[in-house]
Amino acid sequence: MGIREIVVFTNGDSRKTGTWSNIPYYFTKTLESKGLRVYRFNLQPSFVFKAAFKFFFDFLFRRFYPDSTYSAMRSGFHHWLVRLKVTFAAAIHPNTQIFLFLTASYNPKYLTNKKIILFCDWTYEHELGHFKQKLPNRWEKAPLIRENESIEKAFAVFSLFPAIAKKMAKRYKNPNKFYIGNVINSEAQVDVNVLSERKALSSDIIFIGRKNYLAGAETLIEAFKRLKKSESNLKLHIIGLTEKQVSIRADDVFYYGYLDKEIPEQSTLFYSLLSNAAVFINTTPKWGSFSAMVEGLYFCTPLIVSPFDEFVETFGRSLSFGFYCEQNTPEQIELLLAGILRHPERKKLCLNAHGAVKDFTWSNYVDGFLGKLDEIS
Repeated sequence: MGIREIVVFTNGDSRKTGTWSNIPYYFTKTLESKGLRVYRFNLQPSFVFKAAFKFFFDFLFRRFYPDSTYSAMRSGFHHWLVRLKVTFAAAIHPNTQIFLFLTASYNPKYLTNKKIILFCDWTYEHELGHFKQKLPNRWEKAPLIRENESIEKAFAVFSLFPAIAKKMAKRYKNPNKFYIGNVINSEAQVDVNVLSERKALSSDIIFIGRKNYLAGAETLIEAFKRLKKSESNLKLHIIGLTEKQVSIRADDVFYYGYLDKEIPEQSTLFYSLLSNAAVFINTTPKWGSFSAMVEGLYFCTPLIVSPFDEFVETFGRSLSFGFYCEQNTPEQIELLLAGILRHPERKKLCLNAHGAVKDFTWSNYVDGFLGKLDEIS
């Protein structure tokens, strides 16, 4: 295809690492490093629109649909605004061959003759069925239909996860649906030998996850209290949650809330905690903090994780760098934590962790992405 220019649309500012788990930042930056000219468009609803939506619509809406996922971003008015942005982008970038959407929700094929590429983690349909375990309400149906049409009409669709790609292959007629691997969302260079030696002697446990992962955090704290009776040096570091959000109390549990990597002090703290952790754990059922876990593996950190589909598809059913937690109970978590902390070959676990993801670089990913586009063009 010989791509020279690409327009990238994201729900948020792709120049900021805080947007969608750092993915737009690293994706666009790596495209530029490969010699492509990247034009960025932010599709995030404005603050004024989101505030107005919340004031005039959301307040009453939540009374009737308390579990709804409908939002300003999924509204028909916002979809119309996206069309305007795409029309504008097509007018000012007539020589661009590719319009890349880092979301599956929009595909304005009828507004431009450019090849439309969609990149997503999972679909809205999967979010509703798998995570929310609900049928769409009357408001959710319209954005669901729009997204399904977007996927069918796209030139190509890339998913970040293998099980989702398999599900999409069965669900949609569009033949160009791909999974080409995952990525490490970090620019840090690691000294594998130094880190593995340090971690093999560490008694620090790290949990990374926000409010959606509260079930995993609270069960972990209960397990930590149990294990602390025999492992007095243990410390638990929780990133992404505050102490007020957690209902269980224990000594030697430290809370940091969300750490923004764009703020040097917070970035330094984040990587210091990760570099010293003996084990990374998040056993929240159905989904762990996948991107953070990949980064943890890169930093030689053994893992304890629930066996959710995407992790199993990516790393297999038997882990060389940790354990699957089949049940999110304090008793099982205590045993698994002890299994790592008392493992006779802890350094080997650390080396295996890094080895499992060392090729998940953004450079490799973008090479595969561009190569696949060349292949199908």
